[in-house]
Amino acid sequence: MKGIHSNVKALILDFDMTLFDTRADNNVRKAKKGSEIKWDDVFAVIPEYRLYDGWREVFERAKTKGVKIAIISTAKKDLIQKTLDYFGLQCDIIVGWQRCYQKPHPHLVEMALNKLQVSKDYVISIGDSVVDMEMSQNGGVRFIGALWDSQESNDLKIGDVICSPKDILGFI
Repeated sequence: MKGIHSNVKALILDFDMTLFDTRADNNVRKAKKGSEIKWDDVFAVIPEYRLYDGWREVFERAKTKGVKIAIISTAKKDLIQKTLDYFGLQCDIIVGWQRCYQKPHPHLVEMALNKLQVSKDYVISIGDSVVDMEMSQNGGVRFIGALWDSQESNDLKIGDVICSPKDILGFI
């Protein structure tokens, strides 16, 4: 891929359908209008999530190379943290659902970069949707489309794409 260099200092990852297949919670996490999400029921479904093949190796390589990992998602921060804990993964920061800012607002990327203390020139953002792509572009970071379970793969093919998380290993 043109323009992506091996001196990446941080990865920004989407949670749902990029890092984890979270379809197991479709019925419990999608509250009907006017209903509250029953978070205990959602947390109970975490063991049914599936970590996509290759991510464990990416997290291990990032740790050994000093590459920081941020997760930016519309999912609740507690859900992301509990899922990472369940699967034995660690990231540097989580920017979960925000009242004021939602994807594709660039402030989410700015928040992550400020907390990570990394210049956007050394960051790759990976996601499965157009809104992930727009957020990355709005925030000035390089975006790579994750095609492995994307519902929007044709729309992502206008830029750089990867077919497996293992494809990231060459950049870190």
